[in-house]
Amino acid sequence: MTTKEELEQCTMSIYDDEGGLMRTSKEEMDAFVSAADFAKEVYDVLDKYAIVNKIKPKYEGLAEIIKTNEKTIKESVSGKRTITRHFLYKMVVGLKMDIDEAKRIFELSGDGSLSKDRKEDLVCINALRDKDSIDFFINEFNGYFKKHKINTLSEK
Repeated sequence: MTTKEELEQCTMSIYDDEGGLMRTSKEEMDAFVSAADFAKEVYDVLDKYAIVNKIKPKYEGLAEIIKTNEKTIKESVSGKRTITRHFLYKMVVGLKMDIDEAKRIFELSGDGSLSKDRKEDLVCINALRDKDSIDFFINEFNGYFKKHKINTLSEK
C-alpha cells in the first residue's frame, strides 16, 4: 500500500499538448493549481460584477471599466496569463470594491495582501477608501511612480 506521505514526496507526471511527458515537483504543481484556483476566483468576481451590473458584452464592458483590454482579461481569467498586482489594482479600483474584499483578493493572489507599507498598495487603498474613479487612480498612480517606468499602470 502506498501512503499519502510517500506520494507527497514524488514528482507528478503531466503531459504537454503534444502528449509529451513533463515532470514537475509537488511544489510546482501546488503553485500551478493555486494559480488556476486564483484565476477562477478572479473570473468569478468579474462575472458576478458583470451580471449584477448588466454589462454586455461582458469582456468589452469590463475592459472599459478596469482600463485594460479584453484579451488581457480573457487570458488572465483562463490562466494563460499571470494575474499581476497592476491588473488587480485596476480591477479592484475599477469595480469600486470595498477595502476588505480587495484585501481578500490580494491575499488569494499569493503575492501578499494590500498593505499600507507598500507604496503602490497605499495608493490603491486610498483610492478604494475615497471611491476614486479608475482614470483618476491611474493618473495618480502613474504620477507617483512615473520615474520608475516599470511601476506605472497602462491606461488600456
